[in-house]
Amino acid sequence: MDEYKPETTTQDEVLEARRAMLKYKSESFNKGYKLEFTDSEANEARRIRDEILNLLAENMRCGITSDDERTLALVHRYRTESIDKYLYKSNLAILFGLSTVLAADPRNKRAYDAYAEGLAEYLAAAFRAYCEAERAKQQG
Repeated sequence: MDEYKPETTTQDEVLEARRAMLKYKSESFNKGYKLEFTDSEANEARRIRDEILNLLAENMRCGITSDDERTLALVHRYRTESIDKYLYKSNLAILFGLSTVLAADPRNKRAYDAYAEGLAEYLAAAFRAYCEAERAKQQG
């Protein structure tokens, strides 16, 4: 599989993606989501997030493409063990929206690039590749 190359994103596309994410988040809000976490829960959420993002950063540094099965497996873990468990119930529309704003929003870019320079773009491409792979599975 060729590496998925992220396309240039316009400000309008970023805003549209944010609106779509907000719409889907409100419709599929995780009923188990808590506004406040105990210190133990917050530490566990950070531990899982950091573990997965560090593994993704290592994939990137090793030259493993953003659409490689190993990367997609880590994206799936990030989705199920971090996003779905601690934030909100995600779906492919939300994940595709995340892929659009991940590197385009300077705050997100800084947060992800703190793990490794370029991780925001790599993860954005990996989210898009993950969405494409999941849609292909659904279509059979």
